[in-house]
Amino acid sequence: AGAHKRSHALCECLAPARRSGGGSCMMPRLPLPAAGPRRSYEEQCPGRCNGRGACDGEGFCRCEPGWWGLDCAITMSGGGPPSIELSDREKRRAAAGAAGQARGAHRLPVSVYVYDLPPLLRAGETSFESWFDFELSLQMLRHPLRAADPAAADFFWLMGPSSGAQLVDKLHWARQMYPAWNASVSRGEARHLAMLLSERGPGDVFDNMLLTTSPGLRAAPARAAAARHNHSKRNRRWLDPEISPASRTRAWVQLTHNGLADARTPRGEVAERCVNCFHVGKDIVLPFTPSTIDVPSCEDLRNWSVWSPTRGSRSTGDADRSAGREHLFFFGGRIHPSLEHARFLSYYDGPGSPHVRADILRLKGEPGFFIHNSFLPPPRMRKALGTKAKPAPRVSHLEMERHASFCWVPPGQRYGDARRHVPSSFLGCVPVFTMPESGGRTYDELIRWDDVSLDVPQSHLPRLPSLLRAVSSTRLDAMRQGLGCVWRRLWFSSIYGACLGEDPA
Repeated sequence: AGAHKRSHALCECLAPARRSGGGSCMMPRLPLPAAGPRRSYEEQCPGRCNGRGACDGEGFCRCEPGWWGLDCAITMSGGGPPSIELSDREKRRAAAGAAGQARGAHRLPVSVYVYDLPPLLRAGETSFESWFDFELSLQMLRHPLRAADPAAADFFWLMGPSSGAQLVDKLHWARQMYPAWNASVSRGEARHLAMLLSERGPGDVFDNMLLTTSPGLRAAPARAAAARHNHSKRNRRWLDPEISPASRTRAWVQLTHNGLADARTPRGEVAERCVNCFHVGKDIVLPFTPSTIDVPSCEDLRNWSVWSPTRGSRSTGDADRSAGREHLFFFGGRIHPSLEHARFLSYYDGPGSPHVRADILRLKGEPGFFIHNSFLPPPRMRKALGTKAKPAPRVSHLEMERHASFCWVPPGQRYGDARRHVPSSFLGCVPVFTMPESGGRTYDELIRWDDVSLDVPQSHLPRLPSLLRAVSSTRLDAMRQGLGCVWRRLWFSSIYGACLGEDPA
């Protein structure tokens, strides 16, 4: 449970292990996941070790002689190259996945090598859904293009959720143990895949003061504290340009829920910094799982989606999908009066920084607009404003989106990635994106968003009512019909199950 450090002649505990009173490295007991497929690292080894090894109860396969890999599926026989041999159970699951891949005719084949990471580097509950990390890794292990030989692989999979310290340890392990890291760096490529599945990715697990694209400079907030932090040995490792999430030359790909490219230099500062640190063309966005933040549960989608085949006797024809939409526009969420609640953001330029959600609130009362602000000012703010604000009445966002023609998709309240397009696509409510200049729309490379949504910059929000009313009914119906294809791109049925009768493969 540790890594030997020659320079210090001792063992350092790898995250998330901690040193016990007796000096040994001990793994904290991991709670069971709260949702998702009912597995945990304590209970389930990958692929059940394919019947060629013993599971030690902590997610580690002790493989029989002649077999290796996280799931004991790699072997070498007859003097030939290494090969993957799955158990019959895993072959059946792999075949289902291969059928789904075959239907994606435009996909280019790539091979992925799954690193045989030590258990302490791939276990932990440090993300929104640690089970999702595990299920994605199982799919990689079963994938027909999984590589048995790292020398033949295009990409390299680093299993498991990651805290900041654990991710750094994991990436350093890959760099030290395998030649693939240096080979990809020499070609200027990022080929190692690591998951940071939380609302703001690196900003949720790294010290924001270290997320700067200028390693020689420090971010402005709390400069004195940053100076102290930057002298620590571990934090110097975080600032390694090949490792740092903020570095433009980092040598790994971030699998994240947040696709907001927010690297910028705030007004009055000298260092470019970021919180989400998404790199367009390098990183990959994965949709949030059911019942997470703004994403509905499968049960809710079956009850409310206009594409659901299980909505009882109600029609799901074209007329029904357009009928009953008495609101032109809907948005519901917390609307802070300014960005003062999120000074850590790279978008914060001091008092008076433009706040996109505050801008939309100015349209409340516009005919056909239903804007619901659930933000309740804290007591200190209420006292300063001289108001006795009460919580706003609760509304059903699913019901409101089902009865609106357009639904607003802004950044999260702390500039997490926009994700309200997921429920709105299921409910036939045409998304209206308002993103920062550096922010893109999820899956721009796969979805022709211009055919099924509107893109309204923040500077154009005062004209939003006239822009929406200018959309013809014919175009609106065509956009709504297009959403019937879009939701399938936003829902990973092969991992968390079919909700609307779709093929989960």
